[in-house]
Amino acid sequence: MRKFIAPSVDVVGKMVSFRPSKNSDILFGEVVKVRMDLVKPTNPDYPSQREYHKTISVELGDGRILNMSGDHEDLKKVRMIAES
Repeated sequence: MRKFIAPSVDVVGKMVSFRPSKNSDILFGEVVKVRMDLVKPTNPDYPSQREYHKTISVELGDGRILNMSGDHEDLKKVRMIAES
């Protein structure tokens, strides 16, 4: 049996859909920017420790731009998928 691997959503120009909360409608948009930011963790082991976190900017159909975390857990929470 073949395993299904979902297409990546962190590609500029990719059309995506997501639902920010259970009571909201499904939103559709285009990824316009993907960037990696260095962020200080909440409980660092060392005082100068930093971690990379991905940030995705999505432009909705009405022109609004939403910036959201691109970490796997956060994308799973908003059920973001790539549209073909």
